[in-house]
Amino acid sequence: MNSDKLIVWNVFRGALLVSWLLLSLISFNHLYPFSPFLSQLPTGFVGGLGWCTAFFAIVFCGRKHLRELFVLSLAFFIMGFVLGPFLEPPADPLEHLRRVHELSCGKTVEQMPRENRGVWQYSMMGAVLCTDGTPVQPEKMIRKIDITNGLFWALGSTVLLILGLQAGLPVRWAFFSVVTCFLFLGTNRFSYFRYYSLAPSFTSLCIYWLWVALFFFRKKARDIVKGLGMAISALPVIWVNHNQEAVFLAFAVTLWIGIICLEQKRSLIPVGSWKSAPTLLSGLFSVRFLFCCSLFFIFWLLPQSTSFLHWLSRFFSRGQWPHYQSLYVQWHGLYIGGKIAGLRIMDTLGSISIVSIVLAVPYFYFGFSNQRTVMRVRLFVLAILPFIIYYTPLFHFGWSSNVRAAEYYRFCYAAVFWLFLSDFLFGLEERICMASSSASCYSKESEGGVA
Repeated sequence: MNSDKLIVWNVFRGALLVSWLLLSLISFNHLYPFSPFLSQLPTGFVGGLGWCTAFFAIVFCGRKHLRELFVLSLAFFIMGFVLGPFLEPPADPLEHLRRVHELSCGKTVEQMPRENRGVWQYSMMGAVLCTDGTPVQPEKMIRKIDITNGLFWALGSTVLLILGLQAGLPVRWAFFSVVTCFLFLGTNRFSYFRYYSLAPSFTSLCIYWLWVALFFFRKKARDIVKGLGMAISALPVIWVNHNQEAVFLAFAVTLWIGIICLEQKRSLIPVGSWKSAPTLLSGLFSVRFLFCCSLFFIFWLLPQSTSFLHWLSRFFSRGQWPHYQSLYVQWHGLYIGGKIAGLRIMDTLGSISIVSIVLAVPYFYFGFSNQRTVMRVRLFVLAILPFIIYYTPLFHFGWSSNVRAAEYYRFCYAAVFWLFLSDFLFGLEERICMASSSASCYSKESEGGVA
C-alpha cells in the first residue's frame, strides 16, 4: 500500500515539474522568443496549464493535509462566489475584466503584451470567462465572474495554509494565519483579496508565497540549490504576469541567503589553533563577523555615496532617480530611512507593523514561541520585511529608483505578518496551558511541515 502511494506521489511530482517547466519555458520564450511553437500556443491552453500547475502544486505540497486543504478551499470558494469581486465603478477589477476580453480571449501568447500584463492571470481567467464569439448574456457572465473570483480565493487560501504549515504552525493556527491574512492584507481602504483577486498581482503573489513556504525556512545545502533554481525559474513566470512580485522574490532570496550565512559560526582560524587563539581574536575572524562587516559596508556605508548611487542608477531600466531623492530622510547628509509616514505605507502596514515590533520583545526574550530561535528570526524578518527594505540604503535605492511614487507603498504587500502573529499567539496559548496544567491543551498532534 505504501509503495502504491509512493508511486502516485512520484507521478504527481513529475506532473508538477513538467507543468512548471512548461510555464517557465513559455514565459521565457514570451520575453525572448526562440520557439514559434510556444509563441503560437492559444491562451486557452495556457490558462488551463496554469490551473493544472496550481492544482498539482497545492496537492503535492499539501499532501499530508489534503482534507484540511479541501475544506478550506471549498469554504473560500463559496465565500468568493457569494461575495464576488469589488465591481463598483471605477474599480480596478473592471479594468482587469476588460483586459481579459481584449488581450486574452481568442488570442495566442504572441499576441499578448510582452511583460507585466497578466499573461498567466488573464489566461487563467479567460479559461472561464471567454465566450468564443457567442453573444454575452449579462447574468451568466456575472455568474462566471463570481466563479472566477471564488477559484482565486480558493487558490490563495490553500497556498496560505501550506505557508502556515511549513512555518511549523499546527493546523488550527495555520488556519488562523489564513484568516488573519484574509482580513488584514490590503489598505485601510480596501481588502487585497476582494479588490485584487482579478489582478495579475494575485497569482504572482501566490507564487511568491509558495516559494517562501517551500524554501525560506530551510537551510540545507541541497535546499539552497533547489530554492535558487526554483526562484530563477519563477522569475520569467512572474515577470510576464506582474513583475512587482519578482522584486519581492529577489529580496526574499537575498535575505534568505544572508540569514543562512549569518547562522554560520565557523572561524577562519585553523581548527588546530583554537586552544591557543584568544576568544576575542577567534570572534573577530569568524565567518559571521566578517560577513556582517561586509554587509554593513555594501548595504549601508557604500550607498551613502551619491557618486556610487549615480553609477548604480545606470543599470536600472526605469531610472526614477528624482523619486529616490524625494522618498528618503537624511540627517546631516546621512541616510536614515524611507519616508514611511506617508505614501499609504502606514495605511497599508502601519498598525500591524507596530504591533509586530512591540510583540518582538516577549516573542524573543520571554519565550512566547515554541519555535527554535532560527525559525523565530525568519518569521520576524518576514513580518517586517518592507521596513528592512525601506531602512537599508541599498535596498531602498533599488526599490524607489524603479517605481513611481504611487507604487512606493506596494512593497508592504511583501510582508508575511500573519505567520509571526499566529506563532506568537500559539506560544502564548502554550504558556497559559502549562501554567494551568490543562489536559485539554495540546500542541504536537497537528504539527505543520508538509513538504
